[in-house]
Amino acid sequence: VYNKISNGGNRAGKWRTLTYTEWDYVLSKRTRASALCGSAIVNGVEGIVLLPDNWSTPHGVTFNSGLNDFGNNIYTINEWVKMEMNGAVFLPAAGYRDGMEVKDVGSIGFYWSSEAYNLPCPGHSYSLRLTNDKSYMVASNRRFGQSVRLVRDVKEQKINLSKAEICFSQNADSQTLNITTKSVWYVESNSDWITVT
Repeated sequence: VYNKISNGGNRAGKWRTLTYTEWDYVLSKRTRASALCGSAIVNGVEGIVLLPDNWSTPHGVTFNSGLNDFGNNIYTINEWVKMEMNGAVFLPAAGYRDGMEVKDVGSIGFYWSSEAYNLPCPGHSYSLRLTNDKSYMVASNRRFGQSVRLVRDVKEQKINLSKAEICFSQNADSQTLNITTKSVWYVESNSDWITVT
């Protein structure tokens, strides 16, 4: 859960998996949860799309909420880039590994949580199970290989600006944004700027 990831900052403790409670919140407990989730095919891959609370659909792209058919939303890679830039997350229906065999790719997805499910099933952990028409938490035997969705905790701050130029770097690339709004939200983790909206 807290190992270094070389292409993700190379610092231990930066990335982790969601807890059962966090998965449950994102999928069902947050305000408008069902409106912020939908079945989709992204660049030919089946899965579900999760949207942020402050979602704004990008120009030229549509989103149909609900888990009812992977074909409910079909995105090219260029359309998906627009969605992702606005905060959308895609969870592919990647199946699972049972020994040396990978099963159910394109029809079911499993994503580990960080919590064990020991009673009444020792050797199990909670995981998210998703299909084209539903998603829910289950107890999965830890002998199966399942996907993980890594997240990191960030500190969120609000600053007020009348007009400013904000510089940020990401992966050693520098970019400059001209911000002219009176209120700017940004998320900062250590010295890396990761989101400016």
